[in-house]
Amino acid sequence: MWVKLKFLPINHFEIKNITYLIKNVTIIGESFLLIVHFVVSNE
Repeated sequence: MWVKLKFLPINHFEIKNITYLIKNVTIIGESFLLIVHFVVSNE
């Protein structure tokens, strides 16, 4: 029981962090593509 209680919040926190990282990566990737597109269209 103690092992489950110890590991459950850690796993939940890690899952939250992974989804947060994936969201950030996609947002950064999209903004990066927009910047590249803007620079290319200006040149």
